[in-house]
Amino acid sequence: MEWVSPLLERILGTGITAGSQLAAGRASKRAADFEAAQLTQRAGEARAVSHRQAEEARLESVLLQSRALAVAAASGAGASDPSVVNAIANIAKRGDYSIRSRVYEGEAAGRRYEDAATARRYEGRQMEKAGEMRALSTVVQGGLSLYGRYGEEDDPANASSQSSTARDLEYDDWWTE
Repeated sequence: MEWVSPLLERILGTGITAGSQLAAGRASKRAADFEAAQLTQRAGEARAVSHRQAEEARLESVLLQSRALAVAAASGAGASDPSVVNAIANIAKRGDYSIRSRVYEGEAAGRRYEDAATARRYEGRQMEKAGEMRALSTVVQGGLSLYGRYGEEDDPANASSQSSTARDLEYDDWWTE
């Protein structure tokens, strides 16, 4: 019966190793999912910041247009004077460009963060699958190792080379110890 202890050690060792490989794959996936959630949050923050900056650019443009009109009025030019209208229109165009640029930058940053989040989720799924495959490989290797060590006497290829009395004696020896 001294064969029982090494057999149990191998079975338990294989099971523990396979379980830890599964757990490692799942933990890697959870970590990747957490990081992806943070990246998604950063995407929203980048968009929010850009919209706030765009609002500030809009207010700045409105103030510049108002100032241009006030300066024109103070100089005696009329609000409908072509040079005043052109100056205010140019300020408005520049303000619109600034607003759109800020929004675009925020959207681009948001997309980069979302793409990174998608990549991290994919990596997490792949790490989980790799853990499952490592665990399966460990179980198969453990089973083959056990078969190689303890299953050879039951192998039909070996049965023809042994006499039935020799097999019966081995069986009897195991149970009479």
